[in-house]
Amino acid sequence: MDLVEKNLANTDLSLKWVANKVYMNADYLGKLFKQETGEKFSSFVTQQRINKAMEQIELMDDIKVFAIAESIGFGDNPQYFSQVFKKFTGYSPSEYKKVN
Repeated sequence: MDLVEKNLANTDLSLKWVANKVYMNADYLGKLFKQETGEKFSSFVTQQRINKAMEQIELMDDIKVFAIAESIGFGDNPQYFSQVFKKFTGYSPSEYKKVN
């Protein structure tokens, strides 16, 4: 979980990437992660990224959606980031800015 938090901006962050870092089989790590946390690894990463995005939006008034997307690991795909953000929060990033 620490490895995920420290590498949220990394677009390569995945179960396989983490498994390589901790010298484990990705399938085994995925099962172990689900068993210990009750959620899939990919869901955990996405939730952490959205939480980080919400923090950034709340702290910085003039931050652009593309800058947030890049800083939390969505790379150069702000449109996809906006879709995922809306799925998790019910708001688009710009709507979230207005309500917070």
